Amino acid sequence: MSATIQKLKTAIENAGAILVGAGSGFSTAAGYTYSGKRFHRHFADFIGKYHFGDMYSAGFYPFPTPEEKWAYWSRHIYYNRYDQPKSQVHKALLELLQGKDYFVLTTNVDHLFQNNGFDKQRLFYTQGDYGLWQCQTPCHHKTYDNEETVRRMIKEQRDMKVPTELVPQMKPPKISHPRMHQHITLFSGRATLPVWPQTVSSMRLTMPCSGALSPAMAALITPSTQQRACSCEKPVPS
Repeated sequence: MSATIQKLKTAIENAGAILVGAGSGFSTAAGYTYSGKRFHRHFADFIGKYHFGDMYSAGFYPFPTPEEKWAYWSRHIYYNRYDQPKSQVHKALLELLQGKDYFVLTTNVDHLFQNNGFDKQRLFYTQGDYGLWQCQTPCHHKTYDNEETVRRMIKEQRDMKVPTELVPQMKPPKISHPRMHQHITLFSGRATLPVWPQTVSSMRLTMPCSGALSPAMAALITPSTQQRACSCEKPVPS
């Protein structure tokens, strides 16, 4: 064991609280790559038509119709959020954290932490969650579970299009343009931010779901993390 790893091991063993930060590299290490063989296996038709190089850049493409957009995005969501074998990388991290007062801040939107046994009350997804939709504007602070509709899109899409009735919209529409959007941060000329109910200002954190942080963990982050927010409802296809 190297001196650096031994130092880290000792620090974890002696820590009163542990704050974990995880980005896209952690999901990549678990096998969730956005390019290469995995991308070609699931998106060969889109690659052939549009010459996409990877899932990430393909997500910014202005598809000509919502039916084609959601054919792409339903696959993107499904293969990165719902079709998930267990991750040995996440399980190894969870073992290191057993018995510790931990909290995870992650930019990953794939839900791999929760799907591999992490307590959802100890997780915050700073850039959203592939498993949720929100109003595209957004005009209101609610999110909507999308699993049932995404699975239907996967099953029923033909010729790189989903049936029109599956294009997600608000019912009844709250605004004149009732389209819905993935609950993630996008940068495509403008920023589309995930909506979080009761989000506090000044870049303070908002905890999803219930449960107060321990004093040790609150000291690691900020007192504002005692704020809580959770809103999840069923999606409503048009």
